[in-house]
Amino acid sequence: MINNDDSNNQHNLNNNDDNIFLDDNDTNNKSNNNNGMGFLKFVAGMVVVSIVGGGVAGGSYAFLNDYLTQQSLVDAKIAGPIKTVDIIEPKLTPVVAAMTAPNTITQIAENVGPSIVSIINNQSVTNWIMEYQASGLGSGVIFKEDDEKIYIITNAHVVEGAETLTVTFIGNEKVSAEVVGMDSLTDVAVISVDKKEVPVELINKISIAPLGDSDQIRVGDLAIAIGTPLDEAYNNTVTAGIISAINRTIDVSAESEMRLIQTDAAINPGNSGGALIGPSGEVIGINTIKLVDDKVEGMGFAIPINDVKIIVDELVEHGRIIRPSLGITGATMTQDIAQFEIPVGVYVASVVPGSAADIGGMKQHDIILEFDGVKITSIEELRELLKGKEVGDQVVVRLSRSGESMDLNLTLTEVEQPAITEEMPQPEKKEIPVPNQIFPFGW
Repeated sequence: MINNDDSNNQHNLNNNDDNIFLDDNDTNNKSNNNNGMGFLKFVAGMVVVSIVGGGVAGGSYAFLNDYLTQQSLVDAKIAGPIKTVDIIEPKLTPVVAAMTAPNTITQIAENVGPSIVSIINNQSVTNWIMEYQASGLGSGVIFKEDDEKIYIITNAHVVEGAETLTVTFIGNEKVSAEVVGMDSLTDVAVISVDKKEVPVELINKISIAPLGDSDQIRVGDLAIAIGTPLDEAYNNTVTAGIISAINRTIDVSAESEMRLIQTDAAINPGNSGGALIGPSGEVIGINTIKLVDDKVEGMGFAIPINDVKIIVDELVEHGRIIRPSLGITGATMTQDIAQFEIPVGVYVASVVPGSAADIGGMKQHDIILEFDGVKITSIEELRELLKGKEVGDQVVVRLSRSGESMDLNLTLTEVEQPAITEEMPQPEKKEIPVPNQIFPFGW
């Protein structure tokens, strides 16, 4: 699912000649050639996918670590003198959104803008010639604080593989940050900065963003994106549009679909991890990808904030998302294939060593017919059933092996990492728009 591009380093996912891009900075990275990246295939029709359940947000991403492309970071100066304020216990100011009447774009930008930050991901990149320092740019949203730290939501692909992270607050104040937790399957991460490293004067200026209810948004509602596109010189850029659609699902990983909000507000490289804000002035989504093609304009996507809240709470508590895993790659056995006397169900393309399936005796080429007493006819149904389970749960899986039915007792294990997507032969050859490549913006 992941491939290399040495000019713009952009994640794209072609679907009928359309490209979906992960929004990170690639403007300053054009000087580095042949940076290594992985390649993720998306195949129409029958796609072999890894079965991992318990995913929150209704979908997920699976990203492999990519190489950064080189860019120079220019330290920005703080504009204007800062007055010293004597505060014993500095606290961020929560933004109170107006729920009774729509805000203007100007009001929203003024209220939420101080909650948006830029994030620089610094890494060492080694190729066959040399090793060099490179960096990528993304955005983030301040959502929480305690006595010691300020917490920021962003995308997992913005911080993945970072050796060091630098957060730039409003006023161009730069502070080092660390990863609290990240989940590449849903592309959500939480980072933090130490309050003691943040000047008191700055704490009086920045604020905590109000997180809204993404289930209440409607198609046609005002949508405002705030982030740092292209370069830190454009931090806190505000773009506006509408909610174009809700509950868009895109197969962006082997594990699951991802449920997203679609908007025509301009979302550019570097906006990843920034805020999508609704008419009430509350954050309704975290910007993550965009559709780019010479025939397409104004198709950006954000992770619904209600999904993000669930992920973020667990990341803050555990540093990771704990999901149960069956531990296979597989594909739906459709009626087209079943006509060749193969039962309808989920075909097991491979079994992950050490997984629940492996320990329980499942084998390659088995066909799963039932999961914990429920008949299944597709890989999507199996995913949904896994979502209701927890690590350590015992389940009975009925399968067909060489024409004979049998039951296996399995104990679900925790997801360790995304399994590799495989491709399965089609029953008949058709013209299918293939391969699609995902490239990261900025690294």
